[in-house]
Amino acid sequence: MGTAARPVLVKGGGEVGTAVALALWRACWPVVVVELPRPTVLRRQLSVAEAAFTGGVVRGGLQVVRVVQPDEVAALLVRRRALPLYVGPLAPALARLQPAVVVDARMRRVVQAEDQRGEAPLVIGLGPGFCAGENADVVVETHPGPLLGRVLWQGATLPHVSRERPDDGARAEQFIYAPRDGLWETERELGETIAAGTLLGTLDGQPLRAPVAGCLRGLVHTAVPVPAGVKLAAIHPGDWQRKEAGISQRAATIAAAVRTLLASVAPARLGVPLGSLASARS
Repeated sequence: MGTAARPVLVKGGGEVGTAVALALWRACWPVVVVELPRPTVLRRQLSVAEAAFTGGVVRGGLQVVRVVQPDEVAALLVRRRALPLYVGPLAPALARLQPAVVVDARMRRVVQAEDQRGEAPLVIGLGPGFCAGENADVVVETHPGPLLGRVLWQGATLPHVSRERPDDGARAEQFIYAPRDGLWETERELGETIAAGTLLGTLDGQPLRAPVAGCLRGLVHTAVPVPAGVKLAAIHPGDWQRKEAGISQRAATIAAAVRTLLASVAPARLGVPLGSLASARS
């Protein structure tokens, strides 16, 4: 692809990756989101990753289309009629698309991110597991609080810490985690109202039941291999739809930080090497 058309490649189509992709698309950056063929996404109703299962979705008024070949991605970016969700191998996509920017929005929390510098002139890491100058060129803080959205050209983001909820107890949303690696299977549906003790699904045949009654606000698709510790379901004690007005404020703040960061390196669209900007700020 020509220099002017080099896209932003966003790894991860969950809520944060979706917010970043939509914000950059609206700022007229060409964007492609990369996902697994069967991603472990909880907030499917908010995420472009759902297109991996359905073939296409609409998020924030934008059509998102699943593609499996880098050439399909390139064609969609030229037409700019839909945002491509690429579910093929990463290496051929990097070679074919030659992205100007890579944003790792996978939000893997407890997993130390691999060194991705060199995958693009600028590599941005979001959230725990990233250190600027070690496994990304620049990082963005995603921990809720006063540092949310902070951009660092030096240093690491805060480690993942499970948050205490002020409304803990029966009124709080409850998460169900995978106790180990395995194949998750479920017959439940998003938005379904369930009783305490309801069978949510099985992990390699082991039943996992709802600890409380409520509404399924989040649910990983069935027949998805999952790692230990991943969230499989979220049960909200009330009407989950009242909270689904779109992207959360936290995700929107992270996306705004990425958009502002790229605006500050806008000469890259004209061919200025982004890597030199990272070194200049280190």
